[in-house]
Amino acid sequence: MRSALVVAALLPACAGPPAEQAPADAAAHVAEPPPPSYQGHVTAFVDIAVATMESAAIAPHQTVLIDGKSITAFGPAAAIEVPAGATVIDGRGKFLIPGLHDMHVHLDHTHGMLELFVAAGVTTVRNMAGSPRTVALKKLTASGAVLGPTIYTTGPFVDGARPRWEASASVVTADDAERV
Repeated sequence: MRSALVVAALLPACAGPPAEQAPADAAAHVAEPPPPSYQGHVTAFVDIAVATMESAAIAPHQTVLIDGKSITAFGPAAAIEVPAGATVIDGRGKFLIPGLHDMHVHLDHTHGMLELFVAAGVTTVRNMAGSPRTVALKKLTASGAVLGPTIYTTGPFVDGARPRWEASASVVTADDAERV
């Protein structure tokens, strides 16, 4: 059984599925996935095409079960039993991909920007100019209080030739960040 941290991005099929796979009104039957912090309930992506990252091929007609942030089952749709009470997402005509990572961002100070990353399938970012405010945003997204990607961040910019004492004074320590 696979287990991995996951926040899934649902994307429409690029070339479009065969007609028997996705009726014209299939989009009306697709439920919204739960937020990434949602725990204790199984979500089932049923009859979905999966980019597994193990090969270049797309695995069609799969079912993926997610409990909280862990993938608990993955395989052909006919072989995976969906538990009673699970939130079922009709995956016909959709793709499930691993979360994308943006390794060079400059976060601004709005929560709405964080939601845009998730909407685009970006589940992890590396911020290039950190501050105590960025650390606070990181804590909010990690707790699920704000929808956003996992944030890795640097300290503040230290730019140009400066005396050692001045550069040292500009570094935010972990203890300082905790007081934000």
